[in-house]
Amino acid sequence: MRRELGVSPIELVQTRRLLLAKQLLTETLMSVTSVAYASGFGRLRRFNDAFMRRYGMAPTRLRKAAADPMSMNGEYATAETLTLQLAYRPPYDWPGILQFLRGLIRQLVALPGIGPWTANYIAMRALRWPDAFPKEDIVLRKRLGGVTAATAEALSQPWRPWRSYATLHLWHMPETSPVE
Repeated sequence: MRRELGVSPIELVQTRRLLLAKQLLTETLMSVTSVAYASGFGRLRRFNDAFMRRYGMAPTRLRKAAADPMSMNGEYATAETLTLQLAYRPPYDWPGILQFLRGLIRQLVALPGIGPWTANYIAMRALRWPDAFPKEDIVLRKRLGGVTAATAEALSQPWRPWRSYATLHLWHMPETSPVE
């Protein structure tokens, strides 16, 4: 790792911890102690020491320097507020991913012994596709009032793109309560 990145594995982990701590200090109202533990430090003293060595200031000084009464979205921050910025590298090919998943389901169904229910179950569980919907499932159809697969498909449209979650919810409902 030293050859590739120029640092040891421990130095890399320490840098990641300090960067997370810096982000939490500037973007949240978490206490310094909570920030230390959330960023992976086991002791507050070690956190303060590492922060001082890296940034030349105490964590509380960074917090004061970055203090802004407004959060990033223009609302006042509270102790319950936690705002983090997530990295996103466009362009993400959403249509391509959907086309891939649908094509994969068609390929699975083409295999002997695998039907639409199994293919959708694989897409839902193994591929983690949140919109997979095994409309042929007898339990789902019962929970929806004893409907046909086509009607189940039609009823599921408002749940897009989260039909897998709706499926799990329906599977775990008591048997005596059909969805209205």
